[in-house]
Amino acid sequence: MAEPATIPLESHLRLTTRQFRLFGPTSSILSKSHRKIPRALSVTLQSKPPDLKSKQKSSVPVSLRHPNQHSRLEISDDSTEATVSSSSSSNGSNNLPSHVLRLMDALHMPLDEEQYLSLIKECTNMRDAAQAAIVHAHILSSHGDPLPLLLVNRLMLMYAASGDIENAGKLFDEMPAKDSLSWAILISAYSELPDGHYKALKLFAKMFSQPNEGEYFLHAIVSALRSCARSRNLGFGLQIHALIIKQVGLPEALARNLGNALVQFYCRVDCLDIALQVFDEMKRFHLETIGLSAWSGTITSCNQDGRFEEAILLFIQMALSGKRRDSKSLSSALTASAKVGNHGFPGKQIHADAIKHGLVSEPYVVASLVHMYSKQGLLTEAMRSFEAIERPDVVCWNAMLVCYTRHGLFEEAVKVLYRMKAAGVQPTENMINEKKEHSQLLAVFVSTYSSCIRFPSSTNGLLWQSNTKKSY
Repeated sequence: MAEPATIPLESHLRLTTRQFRLFGPTSSILSKSHRKIPRALSVTLQSKPPDLKSKQKSSVPVSLRHPNQHSRLEISDDSTEATVSSSSSSNGSNNLPSHVLRLMDALHMPLDEEQYLSLIKECTNMRDAAQAAIVHAHILSSHGDPLPLLLVNRLMLMYAASGDIENAGKLFDEMPAKDSLSWAILISAYSELPDGHYKALKLFAKMFSQPNEGEYFLHAIVSALRSCARSRNLGFGLQIHALIIKQVGLPEALARNLGNALVQFYCRVDCLDIALQVFDEMKRFHLETIGLSAWSGTITSCNQDGRFEEAILLFIQMALSGKRRDSKSLSSALTASAKVGNHGFPGKQIHADAIKHGLVSEPYVVASLVHMYSKQGLLTEAMRSFEAIERPDVVCWNAMLVCYTRHGLFEEAVKVLYRMKAAGVQPTENMINEKKEHSQLLAVFVSTYSSCIRFPSSTNGLLWQSNTKKSY
């Protein structure tokens, strides 16, 4: 792996933050054509209408999520921290906001702003574009223009959560006044789209040209850094780093989640040395603010860069800090342990840590355990680790297959392939190609594998062994 270019941390201070430059094709930030929001939709009143939710402002975490993605970005009103968690949409037929609106209209009872905010929160959690359009149409018919800023921000978040970025952008364009939350919502929405990173960064540059401050301004910075990382835009990310130093201050930034975003960004763009500088500053002054993603990302990056001892040391520091380990950090630390040797001693300690945290049956942890013990020549321990998982996936099977072929136990490898077939797991073409490259003897093994599977008889097994012995 090529060594990444080292950029001194002090050089960030010399970067200009007056103007952001984007590296990519020019395009307008938002499409000029927007789908019209329906003013009224027909709904059916159930025999037993649902009760109206309590009148509380939306102050709990809400989600920005694209319909084609399985993850969501949670945004809390009192924190700039952004976390990703998997969830599934639960759009039940009861307690729909449209039913509440129909009931209130039938009773000739107008809704106030707090009640609308409660319904908007329901639509946001449901991620239902149709319900969002109904609530928006009802608000426009009862309030008219202009709507209160808080209400428009929640409507934008509602549309973004349901995947309707077009209407969210239309609301943003039509807003006479915008605050930091308005910018943060749309930047976050674009940063979650696979093809929205350029728009997110262009919108962030436009936001920077206007006075902004507060928690949501910091959240917009985190979202912009996410887009820089995913689009591997090092130049823009360096300018954001300079902006953080000049406007927020590095000590305060490290204490408020921006340090985690910077570490992940530099790891993603292969600037590991800068990532470690930022990480060391966080360990010195704000150890408790280092997030799990920053720990795991740094350990993984050290491992990928061939700095295996540093990866293990970081894992030990992570354990000493009291941060709970996850499957990603454990897998990376085990892979590093396989490289450093020492008769599997670091790996055994990490194995014990995986058992302690109940992650010993995670597929990637199992695969890393098998790989680590195999590299150390501890085949019995590798087999025990493999048997600990009830339903191995293709990654675990592949690790066990590599374990046997690495040590020349091709008959055992054939048994693994038979077990894979019995378990309904089909080896991929990439898996077979990787095994072919392992050794010439294994190439003969792979070439006879198909016939052994097609005609599973003892004669074929003996014939296969005879062919391999004659060839080598």
